[in-house]
Amino acid sequence: MPIFVPPLFLLGTVTPGLNKFATDSLGNNASVVGRLFACNTVGSILGTFLPTFVTIPAVGTFVTFPIFSGPLLALALVYFLAARARTETCGDTPGLGVW
Repeated sequence: MPIFVPPLFLLGTVTPGLNKFATDSLGNNASVVGRLFACNTVGSILGTFLPTFVTIPAVGTFVTFPIFSGPLLALALVYFLAARARTETCGDTPGLGVW
């Protein structure tokens, strides 16, 4: 339990956190949540089948990890750098909409 509960707890906070930062108003909340879950589903399917059937047999496990973790790291860096640039230019906290 001490090994699995903290990572699973943190994974459970990702979608509500993304929803908070992606929603501008309550009027478009349902479409934002729908798009997030659609992206989540597509990512889960690709993340399950692509490494298992394509990259691990082709290049091995050692190369598969950087192939999939590199774009995720790049995406996170781009987001945080863009959020920081937006904060510096606008003087606003990123992701906090006016209710």
